[in-house]
Amino acid sequence: MAVPSNYAALVTAIDAILTTYGLSLFQVFGGRSTQPSLRELISLRWKLFSMTTPANYATLIAEIDVVIESYGLSLQEVFGGRSTQPTLQELIDLRYELFEVGGSGGIDLTAPPTNIGTTTPVAVNSTIFTALPANNTSALIASGSSLTGSNAQSLVNLSQTWNTTGTPTAIFANITDTASNAASSLLDLQVGGMSRFNVRKSGTIDISNSGTAGVLLNDNSTSGIRANSGSGNIKIGSLNGFGLGVWNNFIAIHPSAGIDTCLYRDAANTLAQRNGVNSQTSRLYKSFTDVSNYTRAAWQFNANGIALAGESAGTGDANISITLIPKGTGSVRTTGKIYPATDALAEQTATGILAGTGAPNNANGDNGDFYLRSDGGALTTIYQKRAGAWVGIV
Repeated sequence: MAVPSNYAALVTAIDAILTTYGLSLFQVFGGRSTQPSLRELISLRWKLFSMTTPANYATLIAEIDVVIESYGLSLQEVFGGRSTQPTLQELIDLRYELFEVGGSGGIDLTAPPTNIGTTTPVAVNSTIFTALPANNTSALIASGSSLTGSNAQSLVNLSQTWNTTGTPTAIFANITDTASNAASSLLDLQVGGMSRFNVRKSGTIDISNSGTAGVLLNDNSTSGIRANSGSGNIKIGSLNGFGLGVWNNFIAIHPSAGIDTCLYRDAANTLAQRNGVNSQTSRLYKSFTDVSNYTRAAWQFNANGIALAGESAGTGDANISITLIPKGTGSVRTTGKIYPATDALAEQTATGILAGTGAPNNANGDNGDFYLRSDGGALTTIYQKRAGAWVGIV
């Protein structure tokens, strides 16, 4: 605090305040005849204006009685069982040391220090503030204040300059967890009594915007990360870029643009890509510059069935071969006809190729099809079906 320039000025300043409460320095110091020392005056001045000062001796006793009685004590016990009443100075000291502890055991700092003779607040400078609450009580409670109009003050405002080679921690808490509920929290930030950010003692972090456990990071309905354990959902991405959604039993890519590309677990060890009656396509790229320049393979359904296609555009490869390469003595097998391309390298279904052992059955194949016989001879090795019957031609 700003100390007056001399002893007389300090006495005058304190007297001016004590007079407003109907008190005097003589009463404060127990009616003694000697003047208080400068140290006593400085201590008194600090203590008087670091708390809300009661109007008189009786009020001071009544307030202190309420506090100490809440702990099962009496004023006589506090002062060692002596028969004489404590002086006003002793009461002020006691009240200051109690820090106006209420029946709940909390610390009440509702009255900031005021400058002597004025209502201008002055800073309370202290190296360390230490609270030693009673068991099963709160160490610090700040409640009851409201912000109105255009006010936007912070309930807690901390600042510090770090210019050190050490590793400081701005906010530190160390809990000795001898026994507590599994859902106990290290931190719980709420709005309207509903948890919004919760750190459990296990290290689990719950972030919610709807009352159910979830996570929203940079979420504005079009981008960010959204998770909701209540329904097993996760959404990652943006409306105009990559999007990934994970639901109870499937993964949807780009869900914000409409769920149309989904991966499912159909059964044990079975991955499926499906979306109702909508045909799906899988693509494997050799190169991709942009949507107009690429080389890729496409595995898809078309009007004729399943297609494994080579596709390209722009600077992509003009010719793409499809090669099936078995391992060792493995083979490539089909259970249907093979339709070669036309001489113009176009798709056709007029002529198919079949093969087998023994003569072909006229009930099988279509006119125009060829049959390759593994055990044939002259005119019985290659057949063509004509007018509903197989005819040996080689």
